[in-house]
Amino acid sequence: AASAAAPDAADEDALRKLCKNWPGRREQISQLLGLLGAPYDHAMPIFIHGPPVTGKSSIVRDVFAALGRPCAYTSLVDSHSPRLLLDAIVEELQPHLRGLSDKQMRCDRLADLVSLLSKGLPPDGPAVYVVIDEATRLLDWRGSELILPALMKLSELTGRNVGAILVATPGWDAFRSAAGVRPPVPIFFESYNKAQLQAILLRERPDDADDKLYANFLAAILPMYTATCKSLHELRALLAPLWRRYVAPWEEARARVAAGAEARAAA
Repeated sequence: AASAAAPDAADEDALRKLCKNWPGRREQISQLLGLLGAPYDHAMPIFIHGPPVTGKSSIVRDVFAALGRPCAYTSLVDSHSPRLLLDAIVEELQPHLRGLSDKQMRCDRLADLVSLLSKGLPPDGPAVYVVIDEATRLLDWRGSELILPALMKLSELTGRNVGAILVATPGWDAFRSAAGVRPPVPIFFESYNKAQLQAILLRERPDDADDKLYANFLAAILPMYTATCKSLHELRALLAPLWRRYVAPWEEARARVAAGAEARAAA
């Protein structure tokens, strides 16, 4: 597989900001920035995969937002048929398409999308990416044996600088049954480790939580759960009621101190 170059100086600021927002994901963010390269670099197919709740979808969207690059994002949870997928791609790319009539913007078939991109995008334009989340759902569609290979070679089919990014939970082996599909460049998002989970949950602490007290709470509580649970969704649900119970004595003591101070002041 191709390897990603380190992001250049122009992207260093984006890298710093993104890594600050996404603890424990410097390697994946740096890989993605390296693969995207400069605005006019060739758009290559990319495959982002890993366990649920590891930041895959949100990081991809944040990277494109930080770079200000043209991107059509759609999830197959919403675009649950080929026609809905095509409509979503066209709608998302509409600001970047030029010189097309309403009739030419209709997209009933995959061939229509190829024609539309070929006519609507400039031959020497910046890279445009189509990001398809929950991509495994493609495999359940009739005609997926045609859709998947086409997505992997959009640049060749359209003659334009356009590529696809698939986001999924399983690895590429799940897609190999689609004959003739060229393997994209993979980026793997592993599960968060204990330290990363603690850093993320500390950032997400309740607005009224004392920083040090919440850090002590996480240090005391997390080891009981992280050995068997690495899911942020589950940990968030577990921690919310435990935090209220943990902080209750502290809040009661603070209320008593405040009430005593008020009583003394009134005396």
